[in-house]
Amino acid sequence: MKTVFFAGTATLALCAGTASGAPMLQAKAPVHRVISAVPGSVTLYDQTSSESSSAISSQNFTSGAFAAYDDQAADDFTVPSGHKWKVSEVDVPGVNFGPNPATSLNVIFYKNSHGLPGSIVRECDNQSSAGYDGFGGYAIKLDQTCTGKGSLKSGTYWVSVIANQDFTQDAQWYWDSNLSNHGSAAQWQNPNNGFGECPTWCAATNIVPSATDLAFTLKGKDRIL
Repeated sequence: MKTVFFAGTATLALCAGTASGAPMLQAKAPVHRVISAVPGSVTLYDQTSSESSSAISSQNFTSGAFAAYDDQAADDFTVPSGHKWKVSEVDVPGVNFGPNPATSLNVIFYKNSHGLPGSIVRECDNQSSAGYDGFGGYAIKLDQTCTGKGSLKSGTYWVSVIANQDFTQDAQWYWDSNLSNHGSAAQWQNPNNGFGECPTWCAATNIVPSATDLAFTLKGKDRIL
């Protein structure tokens, strides 16, 4: 697999405070692209044309002291009628404030339920980064450890990417937001309520006003039925 990354700037700064104390909700991020090529794959869906300079936390804080801050962002996409997608790669631009990339990443696909993530369709835990741009952008190649449906038939789904990262050692990862509106608004949750915000799914714009959507690309195989 060959992966190429382009970045606009290496300047990274938190919107408020620093990562030395407690986790923060959002960050200012460079606008950049994550571009990768997996043999036999095509771009199925691309939502990176209107990246903003803001990013939202989506992380499993693997150091126990910060478990209350475990949070998750997600955004929707639609498989067109008459198509079936086998997603083998998810590319996400982001920003990382630690010296090292995430230990691994979780990728979860959900059914759409009244404009929110519903039941899990496919879950890919502890995926290795197949490409990292040095700033926080990942090309995540989904491996055989995924559970659930291998292919997605026509309909609306949600994808969530979560960095597994020790805050004490490697600080925090943020997923770049996107200014354009595609389908439903991006969602975010903090189940253990460490941030005191959104213990269940809420619009990401409640946390990051510019996070109408999140930036991501889906790659794989498209089967026309």
